[in-house]
Amino acid sequence: TLDELVDAFHVSEIGQSGAKFDLDKLDWYNANTIRELTPAGIAERARPHADAAGLGVSDARLHDMARLMRERITKAGDLADASMAYFYADPTEFAAKPAKRWKGNATELAQALAGRLDGLEAFTPGEAHAHLEAIAETHDVGIGKIMFPTRLALTGVGGGPDLSELMAVLGPETCARRLRFAADTLG
Repeated sequence: TLDELVDAFHVSEIGQSGAKFDLDKLDWYNANTIRELTPAGIAERARPHADAAGLGVSDARLHDMARLMRERITKAGDLADASMAYFYADPTEFAAKPAKRWKGNATELAQALAGRLDGLEAFTPGEAHAHLEAIAETHDVGIGKIMFPTRLALTGVGGGPDLSELMAVLGPETCARRLRFAADTLG
């Protein structure tokens, strides 16, 4: 707080050398401040950035993004960054390095999961995870064999927030559509 800063400041501790502005340290402080905010507080700070980027994202979606990404962002404006485009729009292309890992029965698994999600209205993260487990069990593979192609299909990249949480935010219809697109494109 400002009062704490006043108490901690002592003129005798001012050094002789010139001041150094460290952007990395500033980002570190800001990231820590972001983590102390509620998702609603982060979403409120991200709103002007999302509007300036013309994203047309709802308050509910911004809140969900803030909840999922709070530990991964440095500034609230990061929620409007192009690296998080998968929250706003279906991927139209896939990162080259992760796309090379789309092999084996990834297409079959993606199509099976898409079929399982058809007709569902919504699901919780736990229910989304149960669908992933069911496909893995049905196809006699480890859950990682379905998680990677699902993440790639949903985001277009190889990383991101918790997959089950992301699936719940995007919803079954979006997940199924993106899984089918990835299967058609990468399969």
